[in-house]
Amino acid sequence: MVSMGGKLVSEGGLEPPSPKATDFKSVVYTVSTTPTLFMLTLLIIAKALVEFIVFLYVGNFILYVLSFGKHKSNQIFIFFSFLLKVPEVLVNLLTLNNIPEKHLPRISFLIFLMTWLILISIKVIIGGPESFNIQ
Repeated sequence: MVSMGGKLVSEGGLEPPSPKATDFKSVVYTVSTTPTLFMLTLLIIAKALVEFIVFLYVGNFILYVLSFGKHKSNQIFIFFSFLLKVPEVLVNLLTLNNIPEKHLPRISFLIFLMTWLILISIKVIIGGPESFNIQ
């Protein structure tokens, strides 16, 4: 124990924790002691799923452009189209079948892109500025 400023402090520089912290002013609330961590975790999972769908649409578009009209026979394009059927059906149900089948992929991409941007901003609001990273 070393005396610093009239207080006895251990050599590590920190005071030992109080064994009976019964007053609420001494309790330190962090992100892990509140439901914010759970909400942030759910938000990150939802953002990752929406981000995956957006990247599938971008990959589908790139394959469409690079296949020069032979996209119907491209196996990767067919696989991406298969994976994108579920989000398109979801958007079709959410919009009450008001979108023509021809425009459904484009509208679905825009809806998921806007959802992704909204989830990023909510993540920054909940997690604070330090959570503004790529993941």
